[in-house]
Amino acid sequence: MSARAVPPSRLWWLAAGFGVWCSALVVLYALHAIGCAFAWRAGPLRVSLGLVLLAHLIVIAWMWRRLAMTGPDPAFGQSGAFLHTVVLWTLIAAFVATALTLGPPLLLTGCMRSASNQAPITFVAWTGERGSTIAETFKRQLLPANTDHEYFIRSPDVTMDAIKNAFGELKGSISSYHSASKNCA
Repeated sequence: MSARAVPPSRLWWLAAGFGVWCSALVVLYALHAIGCAFAWRAGPLRVSLGLVLLAHLIVIAWMWRRLAMTGPDPAFGQSGAFLHTVVLWTLIAAFVATALTLGPPLLLTGCMRSASNQAPITFVAWTGERGSTIAETFKRQLLPANTDHEYFIRSPDVTMDAIKNAFGELKGSISSYHSASKNCA
């Protein structure tokens, strides 16, 4: 009696373990980013990351156990037995890869922090002045306390023209400025 061909639908098991590894990678990175962005304390963040990693390891172990307990289907002959063995070893490799690549980073510092106040480094929208002309801003920010300073300014051409016009309006109030424009087309 000849063995039947292994159906292509069984080949997905070759990628199943590393599919779970990919899922663990994405979920751990996303959870870590969210925890850092919202300044979660290091302890709860690390525990939640550890639980997510453990859940993924349990899924891979469950898949391995399920396949190991059933054994190869004798109807598929040597090809089926070979595929079964390869899938089992692929799941073992995925388990080890998940544990070794995603486990040790849990021991590292959770989030990058600024040196000054130990708050998480965050990027925020512009909080400076809005809607005023450059001349008005210079009058408010540079005058009258800094009239004896030199100013070095480098800016794109369009902005540089506005700055030169502003300094022209302030002639006599500012003793010295040096400029360099850059064509930013």
